[in-house]
Amino acid sequence: MPAVRMIPYLKDVSFDPETLQVVTDAFDYAMISLRGWKQPDVVQEVVAQRIILLATKGERDAATLIEKALEGVQARPDLA
Repeated sequence: MPAVRMIPYLKDVSFDPETLQVVTDAFDYAMISLRGWKQPDVVQEVVAQRIILLATKGERDAATLIEKALEGVQARPDLA
């Protein structure tokens, strides 16, 4: 249940159920695109914060959330 990993980042925000699903799905797919959950905690936190910020500003398209959250973030090859 990867979406559970995003729960700590959601403590200060509230989304309707549909948006919450989009946000958690976007986070899961973003992390998978970075070669899974082996990324350092700080990478997971940055990606989560970016997705949440975009969603609080009204973005609801998962592909856009993922793309924008991953701008400038690269998977570490040694963690693949």
